[in-house]
Amino acid sequence: MRIGEIVIDLKNGSTPTGGNFEEEGIPYFRSQDFNLFDFQVNQFITEDFHKKLVRSEIKSGDVLLAVVGATLGQVGFVPNSIERGNINQNVCRIRVIDKRIRPKFLSIYLASNIGKNLIYRNATITTQGYLNNEQLATIKIPELSIKQQIEIEDLFQNAYEIKKDNGKNAFNILGDLDTHIAQKIGFEFPKVAVKNTFAVKVSTFESRLDPHFYLPNFNALLDNIRKTKNAQLGDLVEFSKETWNQKDGFENEFPYIEISEIDLSSGKINNVSLVPISEAPSRAKMVIRTNDIIVSTTRPHRGAISLIEADKDGFIASTGFAILRNVKTDEISKEYLFYMLRTQICLQQMLQRSSGGSYPAITAEELKNIYLPIPAKAIQQEIVNDIKAFIIQAEQLKEEAKAEFEKAKQEIEALILN
Repeated sequence: MRIGEIVIDLKNGSTPTGGNFEEEGIPYFRSQDFNLFDFQVNQFITEDFHKKLVRSEIKSGDVLLAVVGATLGQVGFVPNSIERGNINQNVCRIRVIDKRIRPKFLSIYLASNIGKNLIYRNATITTQGYLNNEQLATIKIPELSIKQQIEIEDLFQNAYEIKKDNGKNAFNILGDLDTHIAQKIGFEFPKVAVKNTFAVKVSTFESRLDPHFYLPNFNALLDNIRKTKNAQLGDLVEFSKETWNQKDGFENEFPYIEISEIDLSSGKINNVSLVPISEAPSRAKMVIRTNDIIVSTTRPHRGAISLIEADKDGFIASTGFAILRNVKTDEISKEYLFYMLRTQICLQQMLQRSSGGSYPAITAEELKNIYLPIPAKAIQQEIVNDIKAFIIQAEQLKEEAKAEFEKAKQEIEALILN
């Protein structure tokens, strides 16, 4: 059988005019926001725009497929936690209605090497790969029994859970860094009991009236930071205001870095999208340079912070980043600054100084006010070296998990072919 025979329809979404998105609303997914069972909500659209795109609305149990560009063949199986959402024009929604095929099995099949080869074979390969709905509809699916499909789903799910557990272990390794760094600089994380009510001295008020800002755990953290040699971020580094006019510097397309591309565990940039200049989102304006530190100002406490390498000099980043460029003092190294910003010592201060609902954001001016401990330069270098060693250990765990996962995928492919 073929995909076109088992679905109610194949639908692609669209992008808001000018690339304008909301802080809250209907979850909006692009190909870089999902990887089979893993989904990240990074952007939202309004209810009104969603109603205009009701034909491409997604719900749990739908299968998503990236059909354009570098992510061609990326598959997503919409989880139960996503009751409704929408997609951009580079993603196709596949909604199965034939009871002979389980949607979850279809997603696993399309994500296998067999499925990907069929996708690439059917796609039109020009400057960038493209799979239209007519081509997608002709892709063949093996006619396996429901029992066999469930067997394949279970095998894949087990392998996926092992991979996920290894990923958590890698994340825990990096999580131990906070304690390690605190010991190196003589800092102690405060232990504060959770209270429903608390009092604040009027004399300690800043230009904020929101109770969140004055929570006891935040104040205790600042008290302990102030026991070390410290300085505020705005006194340590210059914030860049270099912007791109969305016209010059590139021919037809430009390299664009978004918040969702930052690996939260390592700070590495996972992917750089090449976007046609004619389709440049309104937020694509910040020019980044070698050794810049880019800090997400939306949900900053998640730690979407990256140190820019030389091969990304001159790239364009979202206005959702603050760009930290020149260090003002020789008392602190750029690498130490980068790694320290990614610790809970700083991330909790970013959370304190953020405002908003489900997706709190911090302004550049508030970001400048966070405090950083400044130990001796020799200690800073020790911390940098230790963190790099921790990251290598975590990456090895990830690679081992990836190898086991690929082995399981080969077993699944053998089942499909048999």
